[in-house]
Amino acid sequence: MMKKLGLFCILSFAVLYASAQSHSLGINIKAYETKADFNRNVNKLPAGISFNYLRSTAGPISFGGEVGVAMYSNDSYDIQIDGQNVEIQEEDCFFTFHAYARYTIAESNWNQVYLEGRMGATMFFSSSMAVEYDSEYDDKFDVHGTAFNTGLGGGIMIRPASIFDKENDYSNFWINLGANFMRGSETEYRMAPENPSISTFEDGHHRSLTHYVGYRLGFVFEL
Repeated sequence: MMKKLGLFCILSFAVLYASAQSHSLGINIKAYETKADFNRNVNKLPAGISFNYLRSTAGPISFGGEVGVAMYSNDSYDIQIDGQNVEIQEEDCFFTFHAYARYTIAESNWNQVYLEGRMGATMFFSSSMAVEYDSEYDDKFDVHGTAFNTGLGGGIMIRPASIFDKENDYSNFWINLGANFMRGSETEYRMAPENPSISTFEDGHHRSLTHYVGYRLGFVFEL
């Protein structure tokens, strides 16, 4: 399922890229620290990937967009269908869609330090499907709720080539380390019970504010 979701993110990002004059593209490894009631209900670390686009201006301000997917619950179990064991894979995940403005506060050949403001949405969903594609199991996909997000953060961009050669200002590869605190509106989401094999797909639903801190390790390519 995560492979399909990753492909969806790539296609969504390609549409974003094609619709604007871009300056850099990035892929990020993401982890999310849930807060308050969201943290009490989601007791696993959400993690996933995202793709971002950034358009620079002549000054210190840049604009961009990011789409991603993360999974915070994943379990497998066997059920009986027509006397045969069928392995079921069940996941709870969310999509993220954010636009952001970035302000570069300091830069040199080898680094850029920046602040960011973000706005967008987090959409929660669950899936349940058989591992074997020819199974008689009826796969399930359910969208629960969507939270509106706003947040602030920052980070540092590092150009590895310039660390070893201070005069190198032509490498187009950067490493991006950053974090954003995101305030999320109240919405419905699901956290699978401890024993999903004896529960239904409708169990484990919660509703609360959805604040989180998003951490990223990114790889950026200037175009």
